Amino acid sequence: MGQLSVSSPQLFQIGTNTAAVNPWLSGGPANQQQPIWFIDGTSNQQYQIYSGFVNTGALSATGTAQGPSIALTGQSFSNEFLGISGYNGFANAAGIPNAGKTRDKSLTDAGVFNFFKNLIDGPTKHEYEKFNTANIDLSQTFLDDRIGIDLTYDHQKYMNGGQQLLGNPTIQIDVQKQLQDLSTNPNFGRAFVTGGPGSGNSYQSDRKFYRGSLFGEVRPSDFPAR
Repeated sequence: MGQLSVSSPQLFQIGTNTAAVNPWLSGGPANQQQPIWFIDGTSNQQYQIYSGFVNTGALSATGTAQGPSIALTGQSFSNEFLGISGYNGFANAAGIPNAGKTRDKSLTDAGVFNFFKNLIDGPTKHEYEKFNTANIDLSQTFLDDRIGIDLTYDHQKYMNGGQQLLGNPTIQIDVQKQLQDLSTNPNFGRAFVTGGPGSGNSYQSDRKFYRGSLFGEVRPSDFPAR
């Protein structure tokens, strides 16, 4: 792949068919009608909301009102934020034989990112699991243990859940030299992850079980001989 970078006016010329310019390019995580929240990976604090240009009825050169699917005249970007495609997407865009059988590549060098000790989500992801159980068993016998009663109580409570902000994050490289207002992109060349929308789930099971049983012992000597 070498080094790949894009800048205005090339950004607008790329259009929505990013693969036609370079098979490694993708349309990015959002379009012009979707805002992007930027969060600093070190502090976990939001520092920017990046929004696109939405056509709410601007007139064309002929005076016709246009809709949100039409780019504004003079707009510098066709896509709000470009990204790098996975290997499967690249293979299909590049026309590699049997591209449908290729898989996206994963980072296997822990020296680049220590995935053994760190989640790429950082503190934006949380999971929990808890299990409690209690058992009580009471028995009483009579007549030299020949008859008796047994009472059993069982209580099991289980819960799990979690929440994540990034969804299914993947590592990207910022290839845009300029932002949408044509200012210099301070994050050009830096690695980042995208994801969303966030999600969460929880599950809880609370079960109680009661049982009572009578038991007895019958011997042949209990019956008179004939």
